[in-house]
Amino acid sequence: MVEWVNLNMDPYVVSKVITASKKLGVDPSELVNKILGDWVDQNKWLALSVDEVLNEYEKILEGYSKNTKKNKLKIVRSFLEWCETSKVTPNKDAIDKYLESISPNYSQSYVNHSKSTLKEFVEWFHSIWVKQS
Repeated sequence: MVEWVNLNMDPYVVSKVITASKKLGVDPSELVNKILGDWVDQNKWLALSVDEVLNEYEKILEGYSKNTKKNKLKIVRSFLEWCETSKVTPNKDAIDKYLESISPNYSQSYVNHSKSTLKEFVEWFHSIWVKQS
């Protein structure tokens, strides 16, 4: 594992972490791990791969036919990959932009089906992965 001091951290930040760790009576790397751990907990969705999200989402699709699951997962995968490429959070605004980007290549029926699928997905995604502050 890389030592945090080898991460080219800003010297000002390093000095403040060292000062704070002394006052708290903890090792600086312990403090940095705590701070970063809290950040990761608050922003889990940023650290998840598309496959990790899809694996979790597939679990809630129980009861759907194999074909329906496959179609929903395909739509969601495409959307999540677009979100990563576009550097946007999967949310309702992103759905609209995504659908606008694919609509020239697909039928209106497919776009409508995708919108419905993605609205359900985004509601689930935010309830599980995006903490409200």
